[in-house]
Amino acid sequence: MPLTNPFEGDSIDWRFPMNSAIGATDAPPGLVSAFEAVGRDLQYLRYGRDVDLSPLHWTLRIDEHYFVSIGWVAVGKIKGGFGGFERGEDMPFDASAAEATVWIADLTQTELAGYEDIQWPSRGWQLLLPRLIDGVAMWVDPHGDVPVAAIGELGATA
Repeated sequence: MPLTNPFEGDSIDWRFPMNSAIGATDAPPGLVSAFEAVGRDLQYLRYGRDVDLSPLHWTLRIDEHYFVSIGWVAVGKIKGGFGGFERGEDMPFDASAAEATVWIADLTQTELAGYEDIQWPSRGWQLLLPRLIDGVAMWVDPHGDVPVAAIGELGATA
């Protein structure tokens, strides 16, 4: 069920648990699928400070111009002062699941690495990069552009 935000004009807002299946919702299915895939991968190949992500919920906002922003917010207490964020880009609300997955993975990776000192997903010294390859959202090793795993299936290779 969407949350309405009376302070931001006309927008529709949703919150979803970060580390579990989202289930039935009226949010755009491509974006829901993307949140689920990225959420599944967050527990693998994560290096840096130890933080429990379970109190975090994804946030999704679509405004009256169909501008999409995503982020996360703490729903409970988080050890170590882990912060929330919200960012919007030029991602259409009706993007394919694969496009949305790459977008959400990229924003999440940037947020973790840039502000929380967490390298994710990382194999050694190099971050894997989210890329769209033949219509599939993939984690790619930038040394040689080698696909490692579909986003959402990182656990099978970790």
